[in-house]
Amino acid sequence: MASSSDPDSGVTIQDLTACVNLIDVCSRRGAFQGTELESVGLLRKKLTKILEAHAPPESEESTPASSTAAAPASSTDTDPPETPREDAPKKRGKGKTKA
Repeated sequence: MASSSDPDSGVTIQDLTACVNLIDVCSRRGAFQGTELESVGLLRKKLTKILEAHAPPESEESTPASSTAAAPASSTDTDPPETPREDAPKKRGKGKTKA
């Protein structure tokens, strides 16, 4: 079992990217209370700085796919389609009726 000070803890850059994406998804879905937002935001900022430090250097010869491999993916790319909650209010039209 790896200790927290062990440099080979098994956590990868992809794991950190997934954590940033998870924070974004949870935040968008309202999973955090107001009192938790600051600490969650600070953690996200720390993870993003680590990802930026480990990102490959920008070069003119790099392809778009390789230059974004270690950068956090847009959370919209990884979100499953949202299903409406049963307790959510139903969306209604603007009152226009067909004649």
